[in-house]
Parts: sequence; C-alpha cells; structure tokens
Amino acid sequence: MNSFIDTIDFNAATITKEEYHFLSNFLKDEKIKNVLEFGPGISTYCFIENDCNVSSVECDVKWYDKYKEVFKIYDKIDIIYNDFRKKGFLEIGEIEEKSYDIVFVDSPPAQAPFARLNTLLYAFEKSDTILLHDCRRYAEENSLKLLGRLYQFDTEVFSKGKGIAILKRTSNDKN
Repeated sequence: MNSFIDTIDFNAATITKEEYHFLSNFLKDEKIKNVLEFGPGISTYCFIENDCNVSSVECDVKWYDKYKEVFKIYDKIDIIYNDFRKKGFLEIGEIEEKSYDIVFVDSPPAQAPFARLNTLLYAFEKSDTILLHDCRRYAEENSLKLLGRLYQFDTEVFSKGKGIAILKRTSNDKN
C-alpha cells in the first residue's frame, strides 16, 4: 500500500508528521492488527497504511459525518458515532464484545482538569496497551497521574510534537 504521508494536510489539530512516523513504526514493531481509536483523523490513515482493523469512535456529529464519508471506501475501518461526553461514562454497544491490540486516545477534545480520563478508563477495559495523544498537555498529564493511582502500567513517551504516551499495563489488578 502506498504511504499517505505526502498527501495529508497536517495541522495544529492533528498528529504531526513525526508522530505519524512514530505510530507507523510502533504498529509494525508490535505487530498491531486490531485498533480501537477515539477520534478519527490522520492517525486513521496510519492504521489503514499498516493494514489494521479499526473501530473509530467519534463524539461530535459534524466530525462523524465527515469521517464516515472520508473512510467509507476502506473495508477495515468502522466509524462509530457515540456522544459519550453527555453521559459522563462510556458505553459503546457496537464494540462491547470486541478486544483490541491497542487503544489510541485522541478524543474528546481537552477538558480540564482531567482531559480524556473517562476515555482512558474505558480504554483499559478494552486493551492492555493504550496510546494517548497530546500527553504533554496539562490536563492529559493530570489524567495520567490519576490513572496511575488506579492501574499499574509502564509509560514511555514519544515527545516530539504534542507527545504520545504509550501505557502498557503491568498488572490486571487495580492499585
């Protein structure tokens, strides 16, 4: 498959070109095939390029409509609308019975003081490996600290751009 990287419009709201390369290498090195993604976009192209099956959840109907159209030609991509922001917890019927090699968290948009905390909590129910985009922002750092009180995991950070934290659970027990 040809690389999308030279045809993509990277901008301030997306992963960076360096993060795209990092993510692509991670997918290859870890032999990732099944991905749960929160927030479709440029990262979705990276998953396509690496032959992953992707369930991508979008909480904003405007972006859902856009990405449902953009990715409709790809059989391995399922764009799911679920505005979990209104519920205060995550419940996504379409994926409840599925398991994933990784969960890539890049949604919902930052909400201080604990951005993406509910998404991260749900992510650990679906996989032992979580990738958090924008991990160097204050609210995401707060979420990681709180998550560390609940779960045991090792963290590695790719710190170019806005940062991607790789969280690998080291125990199935909560702290």
